Amino acid sequence: MRAREPQASAHLANHHPSLSFVCFLPPSRNAERSAKKQGKAAKKAARELEEAFKVGLPEPPEPPEPPEPPEPQWREIDKDFWLAYAVDGKGHHDGACEYDVTVPRTDFGDSFLAGGEARWTDVNGGYPETIYRLPDVEPPASGGVRFRLRVCPEGMTGRVAMVGGLQVRARA
Repeated sequence: MRAREPQASAHLANHHPSLSFVCFLPPSRNAERSAKKQGKAAKKAARELEEAFKVGLPEPPEPPEPPEPPEPQWREIDKDFWLAYAVDGKGHHDGACEYDVTVPRTDFGDSFLAGGEARWTDVNGGYPETIYRLPDVEPPASGGVRFRLRVCPEGMTGRVAMVGGLQVRARA
């Protein structure tokens, strides 16, 4: 038994003899299907992209922190020693444990850094971790810089002490 052809195709075959069978749907139905297919394809592409980010690609690394600027280097003042005088005039175990030393401006040479820092590393009974601030204004060539050094009672040497190891650097 032969299948019955739709009437639309018979009607078209009469007008267009080259067409034996034509099946058409209303245009609105084709547009709906097309839009539905495009929507499904877009959702699928979004899912695949999301999966690729979850599985295949690692998280972007954190930006590195900027390195700390290097601390200025200490520069040794090239002189063996200076004389430091006891503040109270005694300087022995029963004294104030403080000495004043004046470093002439010429002893610094080119190493004087206005507003910089200084430390003493060779003081009998002294505290080398103590940092002193240099004046903000460079003293005249005939002047100097005075430091007051504290020492522990066991390190005191009398009214006059020899101190050395003066180092300077730019302020950190």
